[in-house]
Amino acid sequence: MTDFSKDQINELLSNVTDITFNTVDFGASYVYFNNSRRTKDIVDYTNEGEQKVFEALFKIIIDQLQKNPNKKDYQALFYGHYFRCNMIMSVSGNLIHCRHMPFDFIELKETGIPDLMIDELMHARLNKGGLIFIAGAPGNGKSTSAAGIIKERLKLYGGVCICLEDPVEIPLHGKHGEGRCIQVPVDTNFADAIKSSLRSYPAGQNTMLFIGEMRDGDSAATALQAAIDGRLVITTFHAEDLMIAFERMANLLSTVKSEDEAYFLMAQAFRIGIYQRLAKSQNKMTLRTSLLLDTLEVHSFIKNKKISGLQQARESQFLDLKNKRRIKYRLD
Repeated sequence: MTDFSKDQINELLSNVTDITFNTVDFGASYVYFNNSRRTKDIVDYTNEGEQKVFEALFKIIIDQLQKNPNKKDYQALFYGHYFRCNMIMSVSGNLIHCRHMPFDFIELKETGIPDLMIDELMHARLNKGGLIFIAGAPGNGKSTSAAGIIKERLKLYGGVCICLEDPVEIPLHGKHGEGRCIQVPVDTNFADAIKSSLRSYPAGQNTMLFIGEMRDGDSAATALQAAIDGRLVITTFHAEDLMIAFERMANLLSTVKSEDEAYFLMAQAFRIGIYQRLAKSQNKMTLRTSLLLDTLEVHSFIKNKKISGLQQARESQFLDLKNKRRIKYRLD
């Protein structure tokens, strides 16, 4: 690797979004690129130095796999480039899919979230707790947006944020302004990890809890109760719109609560919902977003299980924000 500079590594990997390594035949490994549906086999890189870069990355990832033989998900750091890795059992043998994550932090204003939304996400009322969730399909920047929100709120208001992730995706651990973030990799029970984290906050601080994704009823119920009790809980959901995200959350909660209790918990905890997707526009990817805020009307729709009514409420709120009309929050 001494014959290959960091700048050359950065140039080689700058447009690479994912790499899939074949553990049986390294030559059958391939890469994916930004703004493109094409792939390129690693053997097609004829430059000897480029081959050495991929071979070195492959060795680091295999070393991580050997250290964590029972884990299907793990992370690897390679000369300032961070990869989230996942084992795939294919008909041709084991594959390791590596998502190229941002190592240099993306600021919230750089994510593409509109300023009107950022103003709502930075509102002081959220220091009293509640739930923010970001919905979207995989690979549409949900974790990036969540990380930006956390960093900006820590810089603005101080306090502590504990991030529970499997695996850790975006580097947030450490100090941001007067606030501090603690990232905790979770490889067991998310509900237990949430309960443990709630005993780990210092007294008298603004407190946030980030959950990489709600995956089961126990963790969802514990997180929403924490939001009601005064934590600002931020999480992501794989969903095609906000309404589907609410329905998925209700389905999770209904495994441990009655249906009425599930919708009541959501109504009490909810503060902000965001749906986002990346769309190609003029040969570049642009973030498309929509927003829902916790008005009395929205609270009533959720509590009474009328999720379809949230579509009209969202459209009405959009017009209010666009025309700079004040929105009256449920807990004003």
